[in-house]
Amino acid sequence: MEEALKWGICILLVYFLLHNGFDIQVSTKIRYVFDTVNDTISVKSPLYSEKQIMKISEAVIFVQSEMGSWHYALGAKKSQFVKNHRISEFFGSGKKSNRRQDEYEKEVLAKIDKLIEAVYLKRSN
Repeated sequence: MEEALKWGICILLVYFLLHNGFDIQVSTKIRYVFDTVNDTISVKSPLYSEKQIMKISEAVIFVQSEMGSWHYALGAKKSQFVKNHRISEFFGSGKKSNRRQDEYEKEVLAKIDKLIEAVYLKRSN
C-alpha cells in the first residue's frame, strides 16, 4: 500500500511540474495581433502559427473571475462567455495587485480600446 501511495505522489508531482513548465514556456509566449486594416485579431503561439480568432469589430473585453481572482478576457459579441481568450494576468485583492491592474489598464487596455473604437468609427463612416 505504501509503495502505491509513493508512486501516486510521484506521478502527481511529475504531472504538476510538466503542467507548470508548459504554462511558463507556452502561455507566456502567446501574442495577440490586432490588424485594423483587415479588421482581424490573430493569436500567435509557439505551438501553432498565426491564427485568426475574430474580427476587431466583434471584439468585447470583459472581466472573468475564477476561484477568488479575476482577469480580462477577449471574446466575440454574443459568444464571449462560451469562447474567450485571457488577455491579462490574474488580479486579486491587495495593493500590489491593484497597482498591476492600474498599469495594465493604462498601458494595454487603453490601447486595445482605442483600436476597437477606431474600427467602429471606420465602419460607421
